[in-house]
Amino acid sequence: MEGKTILCFLMMLLLLGNCAHAENSCKEHRTLGTACITEFCRKDCNRDYIGHRVRNAYCTGFFPFIFCVCDICD
Repeated sequence: MEGKTILCFLMMLLLLGNCAHAENSCKEHRTLGTACITEFCRKDCNRDYIGHRVRNAYCTGFFPFIFCVCDICD
């Protein structure tokens, strides 16, 4: 029983370590606008963050606070 507990604990540490590393390499950037179309949001993210990988781009919020959200990775 003791071995299973230690193994489970080590597996949790391994999984949490991988998640923490992934979060450090990508950041979320928001741009406030009055309108947002997902296709144009992605194009704007690619234009604004040249040299970085755009993992995800989407629109969120409601009028008049609509955001284009870019997930940018190094």
